[in-house]
Amino acid sequence: MNKKTEELEEIIGYHFKNKHYLTQALTHSSYANEKKLGKLPIIVEDLGFLTPSVKKLLKDSGFPGMKVIQFAFDSREDSDYLPHNYPQHCVVYTGTHDNDTVMGWMKTAPKDCVRFAKDYLNLTKEEGYNWGMMRAAWSSVADMAIVPMQDLLGLDSKARINIPSTTGGNWQWRATPEQIDNKLAKKLHKCMQMYARLREEPEEASDKSDAKETADASTGKTAGCEKKAAK
Repeated sequence: MNKKTEELEEIIGYHFKNKHYLTQALTHSSYANEKKLGKLPIIVEDLGFLTPSVKKLLKDSGFPGMKVIQFAFDSREDSDYLPHNYPQHCVVYTGTHDNDTVMGWMKTAPKDCVRFAKDYLNLTKEEGYNWGMMRAAWSSVADMAIVPMQDLLGLDSKARINIPSTTGGNWQWRATPEQIDNKLAKKLHKCMQMYARLREEPEEASDKSDAKETADASTGKTAGCEKKAAK
């Protein structure tokens, strides 16, 4: 085992509590130093029962934690998974690969949880329960919002990708080309525009490219001109 691997193991630990799996991102000055490695693209799986020490660990690491909207409606308590409690520095999901799809959850979750979700998110059949829950993710303050393809397509439990602690039948669902059409793309693009989640191209790179093209045009440094000059 090399030194880098040993240091990485010190950064990433595994914590089991109340049968919930938690990946801890630990702060380590000799490795997790942005001056040496740049900004690390790490998302901390801080799901399940969190003690004060674990919450402090997440804060000290500087990495964003996860917010799963489906978890918000398990009780009437003011859950950390309810969108109005999100910090900006987090990643929100309608559900992960271990969750049911939104449409599946609406049918299988306890009735009081579904009723709470409908009231809180103003979910309607007209909009589509899946689109209403995705709307909640996109309109939140979370820096990043992730939704499974099954939720975009409005699929039920048959399209669930994984059921934890089970064998067989998992990781088999696949989207087909005919399911992803221009109508869906346009609707998704409209939502991304509405909630300012479109990817923006770096202006600096674009400006440099434009400046180079202008300079080349003014000096005649095009492929054609150089060939003529060589003749």
